[in-house]
Amino acid sequence: MKPRRPRLRASTLRLRARQVFALLLMLAGVLSGVADAAELTVRVIDRDGHPVANAPVAVATTPPRKADTDRNGQATLELDEGTWRVSVSMSGRTTDTTVDLRGRHADATLTLDLYRFQILLSASTGELLDGGQVDWRCGETAGQAEIVDGIAAGYAAPGTWQGALHWRGFTVPLPPFQIPDQRRVEADLAMLPVTVTVRHRDTGRGFGRVLISAASPGQSHGSPQWSDASGRLTIYAFPGPLDVQMRWFSYTANQRANVPGEATFDLSLPLRVVPWPDAALPGALQIQVRQPGFSAWLSGSPDRTLQLPLPEGRYDVVLYDPARKPVFRGVATVDANSPEARITWSEATGSDDDLRPRRLVWPRAVSPEPPAVAVADRPDEPLDVSKDGSLGLLPDGIELSVPPHRLGVRTTVSSDVVEVAPGAILIELAHPQPVRIADARAPERAIVQDCGQQCRILVAPGLYLVYAPDAELLLDPVEVRGGQVSRIRLGRR
Repeated sequence: MKPRRPRLRASTLRLRARQVFALLLMLAGVLSGVADAAELTVRVIDRDGHPVANAPVAVATTPPRKADTDRNGQATLELDEGTWRVSVSMSGRTTDTTVDLRGRHADATLTLDLYRFQILLSASTGELLDGGQVDWRCGETAGQAEIVDGIAAGYAAPGTWQGALHWRGFTVPLPPFQIPDQRRVEADLAMLPVTVTVRHRDTGRGFGRVLISAASPGQSHGSPQWSDASGRLTIYAFPGPLDVQMRWFSYTANQRANVPGEATFDLSLPLRVVPWPDAALPGALQIQVRQPGFSAWLSGSPDRTLQLPLPEGRYDVVLYDPARKPVFRGVATVDANSPEARITWSEATGSDDDLRPRRLVWPRAVSPEPPAVAVADRPDEPLDVSKDGSLGLLPDGIELSVPPHRLGVRTTVSSDVVEVAPGAILIELAHPQPVRIADARAPERAIVQDCGQQCRILVAPGLYLVYAPDAELLLDPVEVRGGQVSRIRLGRR
């Protein structure tokens, strides 16, 4: 005898029918929405038919949909089917069109009444300028571009334009140029060299690597540059008076020079501590030399001398033992007439200057081994980080830069374990060339890196603009996340 199947009640059947019907309605709505979704690709070109990068495209939706064009002059937006007004505005020019968006995809091309131009900037010696920016203006319309490898490039409408150079503390008007007749403007600036030398006062020998900046009187100093190992640097400036500043650790010195000419800073000999404390000091010592606004750290030398070039003045000296405790304190006075400073030592009490061993936690996805880190008050002497992340003895509150340049991660040491999570941009090139990486939100924060066919740049998380002369145009901003590597390829269009 066959078993009887259980019968479903009529109410249960009606409930299930309603559920199926509701599901079909939802599915139909989803499919209908998918069917109505479409893609619009907008291409923006200039009067010569060349693609315009970084042009803001807008669609008159509510709220408006916006996108910037990529290096090929294209921007893609997802819209509902319908008729849309599409516009682009740049350098004082606006153009728009109506697009009837039917089906899954549509294309539109907008032509801006603009011409691409380049300004080539060089000194009297023929050297190309790098860094800084150029502004240009015609009536109420203005634009600006950064200088990369001696070239500032942009777009301008027909007319007479007046430009101005802003470079390392100098602001200089440029000769007017006519668009479209002048697409490539060569500005040979009357800039002449000034040789800056930082040396020991008594011996005349080079002082070592220091930061040097210069500006016209009354102007703000531009980005500083490193001298070579002998303390020398050649900078270019306009004829006339020039304010030169030398910075070493937290110490600064200023001097007025004339262009062309020379500027020489004479500083004291290395401080020699004679004698050290009589008590036996076991193991390697950490030494701090400081005064208000100045602090330098180094290790004790076997001959018990402190080879640290110091400007004239009075300094506190603190010696720490391997147990991270300050054991001796002293006062040193640096005098130009004496290459040695005798210090009277006293035993240290308390632990306000306590040092502790630190360990750096580094994302291996970014780099197999952590790089050197720079301490804020001695950026020219990076600390080597061991493979296990050991940093050695460091005080609380000190600031590290990882890696040591202005796009790197900065963090303050306040615990035994210092965690940093920079990201990396992996750049692949058709052939070796310099590459410029700038913060998309603050383009003045940038570095130029010489790359082979592949190079890895460590940066803080954020959006970056990457440019190579061979690529001619900027790429879309590259997003870099902490602990991750963003990969891009640069080459000819």
